[in-house]
Amino acid sequence: MTVERIDDHIQRAIDALPAQWQDDANVRALAAGLASETQPLEDAIYTAIISFHIDTAVGVQLDLIGSWAGRARNGQDDEEYRRHIRAQIVMLRSSGRGEELLKITRLILGQAGGYTASTQQYFPGAVVIEILDMVITLDVANVLIEFLVRAVAAGVRVCLKYGLTLEADAFTFAPSTGFLIDADKGLGDTSAPASGGAFWSIQCAYVEPPPPPPPMLVLMDRIVVSGAAVQSVTFGPGGDGDVNPTLDGEHYVIKGALVPGATMAVADFLEIRPNGTSLAGVGANGHAAWSNLGAPAALAAEQLFRATGQRWIGPVHFDWEMVALPGIRKTWNSESWQNARGSVLHEKHFVAGTWEDTATAITSFVIQGSAPDVSDIGVGSVFTLYKVQRVPA
Repeated sequence: MTVERIDDHIQRAIDALPAQWQDDANVRALAAGLASETQPLEDAIYTAIISFHIDTAVGVQLDLIGSWAGRARNGQDDEEYRRHIRAQIVMLRSSGRGEELLKITRLILGQAGGYTASTQQYFPGAVVIEILDMVITLDVANVLIEFLVRAVAAGVRVCLKYGLTLEADAFTFAPSTGFLIDADKGLGDTSAPASGGAFWSIQCAYVEPPPPPPPMLVLMDRIVVSGAAVQSVTFGPGGDGDVNPTLDGEHYVIKGALVPGATMAVADFLEIRPNGTSLAGVGANGHAAWSNLGAPAALAAEQLFRATGQRWIGPVHFDWEMVALPGIRKTWNSESWQNARGSVLHEKHFVAGTWEDTATAITSFVIQGSAPDVSDIGVGSVFTLYKVQRVPA
């Protein structure tokens, strides 16, 4: 940008007078007096613009511009620092297009011509910048790759191909299978290790994409047992909660605190039954046989907790998670525990499993005892259903 300084405000003011006042000495003097106050303001504004314009700023003024752009001087002289500030601005505004990467390359190299720079995009996430006919030091290459990798999207790999020597002096294979002696092109040997061509260098780097945001638990329903104990509770159409959501079968978490009812026997399990299904069979550790021994073909219930020959001493707490995404095997895992005031930890379960089923939609969850009776789930029991939802990045 060219900044023009106006240094003749007085003459311009006189020249702008109407013709009938051009010869009036008093009017001319008045115009000159008013315009004379404009010139110092013009000079101050011009000086401020020149001092803090990237094309003309020097010293501490250029340092200040660099701080605005987020680029420190790092011992560079004004001209080199000016180019790096410009490259920083292009980098910050870059969308990763080839012409933007080439502009950054020209600014860092500091030459408008005398070499060839090109870019090549590779699907789905890589770009190669190749520089010919110019010797580049490793330090310059490191600075350039730093700018380039930040000018593209996270996860895009940037490769910089450059020569530590001119292409004419680089290592070259023989043009045929015959033996050829060329001290400037081939490899050196023990008698002349410094002879032969120099190798080119290629440097690649990329920035790791940011991790996906953590999932968010969206409250869908909460059931609180009050008034009298019940045999079971149900999430889904026709359920027992205040709100009966329609489940679309994806990724759910159920958190619960069971107060054992009067009819919950020592040998009973606490079960969660997707779609009201029954158990596939009980195996080791009192859990469904497929908990640790393989996956059944069909959807089946899962047993969360059992008193295992002892008494129910207090509320049973559990976290139960199910992933039922379309087209993949359904998986679940649970953690359940029981304790009571003044008692040691009674029992704790960690179980997980899969179903081979990939098609059945989950429309409801039933929580009950393994031998359901009218008062298995006591007053004060609380069950909460959440849907796991990914937050858009």
